[in-house]
Amino acid sequence: MKKRGKKSFSLRKEYRDSWNYIKASRNFIYIAIGIFLIFGLIGFFIPAPDFLAEQILDFVRELLEKTQDMSQIGLIQFIFFNNLKGSASSYSNLT
Repeated sequence: MKKRGKKSFSLRKEYRDSWNYIKASRNFIYIAIGIFLIFGLIGFFIPAPDFLAEQILDFVRELLEKTQDMSQIGLIQFIFFNNLKGSASSYSNLT
């Protein structure tokens, strides 16, 4: 039975390879940052329509009413089950 050649881990090589990959992806990173900043500025200077802002505020008020007197454990459970419900509903839409 032959032993396979054991590849040694080199942090320096891994770091260099990762850094080279980031440098090669530089243009894509700049484009993503630029798109993010453009849409951020659009969202800052162009206000949301009143009906949309009111719907968002109603949703936030409803969430605050549901979670107002919850303990830390209660909030963790609320967030966990809310995420579970959301992922289950999105999964059921796929099938």
